[in-house]
Amino acid sequence: MMMTASNQTRRKFYVTALLLACATLPMSALAGPLGSSTGMYPRVVRAGDGPQSPVVASVTAFDNGTHADIFRSDDDGATFTKTGEVRDPDFNTGLCCGGLYALPIAIGNLKAGTLLYASSVGQGIETAPMQLKIHSSTDQGKTWTYLSNCYTAPVNRKGGGLWEVEFLITKDGKLACLFSDETVPGHSQILQQSVSSDGIHWSAPKAIVKLAPPADRPGMPVVTKLNDGRYFMIYEICGPKHNCDVYTRSSEDGIDWGNPADVGTFLTTPEGLTLRATPTVALARNPDRLVVTGQRVYKDGKHQAETGATVFIDASGTGNGPWRALPAPVDVRNIPADGNVCQNYSTPLLPSQDGKTLLAVASDYVDGKCRVSAGTAPLP
Repeated sequence: MMMTASNQTRRKFYVTALLLACATLPMSALAGPLGSSTGMYPRVVRAGDGPQSPVVASVTAFDNGTHADIFRSDDDGATFTKTGEVRDPDFNTGLCCGGLYALPIAIGNLKAGTLLYASSVGQGIETAPMQLKIHSSTDQGKTWTYLSNCYTAPVNRKGGGLWEVEFLITKDGKLACLFSDETVPGHSQILQQSVSSDGIHWSAPKAIVKLAPPADRPGMPVVTKLNDGRYFMIYEICGPKHNCDVYTRSSEDGIDWGNPADVGTFLTTPEGLTLRATPTVALARNPDRLVVTGQRVYKDGKHQAETGATVFIDASGTGNGPWRALPAPVDVRNIPADGNVCQNYSTPLLPSQDGKTLLAVASDYVDGKCRVSAGTAPLP
């Protein structure tokens, strides 16, 4: 994926969409735009476990130099204020799809609560390899310092890219970095994972989804840890046969995800609703419920283009379903069927600590500019 202000359509054939609203909930509360800059690919985390823990969001921004804008909310997403920026000279060679993570435990010299921002860097320079650069913050996002590279591509950019970094803590207490990799010979794209004991030194990447058809493109992995200790991953598979459909898989330890050649479990509701493209997942508690979203909804193979954004909920909290569809907190509409990298693109979700509401941070076009807004809605 490439996200620059001048080129908002790029690699992959992410088909974008309008998402179907399938049930009635009380009206969402909108926090409004997060800044006035051109912004894409938002991420949101809770920086701590206490009842007063702030919510921190990141947005890939392009005004006044390519960087990430950082926003903070002290009222669980009702309002946001810009508090910092992540800047790096390499970002001007192309910055994409930044992942944001709050360490739940100490890793090496990194204290619990440290924020990590990881991004794909360098897609604009064909004669140099892309990097997955990690920056860290110990003051809840106000200031940032370069930490390490999760991975540097083994070939120059023209030979493939690295995309969509996400993190998790494995069962044995290591930090794992998950990403999409276009640089493996014989594969358009695979999902890889590296691990680290200190956040600085990283293992060689291990393939976790590597499908046999060369044109298949598993991508955009997002993981949440379930109450039973398992790890639940959601991802898309693009390509001639999969159409960026959404699949899931689980792991007992956050390292072994099963046979990499297995496509995983196709996500669908009993009514035949399915998600396509840019999925994310979060776990709501009290009681446990899994909540996922994607760019668009299909029903029986037909694009549901007439309504707005949707989330799917698994009330069992296990990932086994059944799933049902509900309106999303931020309603994004009028997305063209041939796609773009702005509207409702990889929308992150964050349930409240009491499990009663759901925060979403979504991008959409406003006055011709891609802008990011936040909204909350009750969870059933």
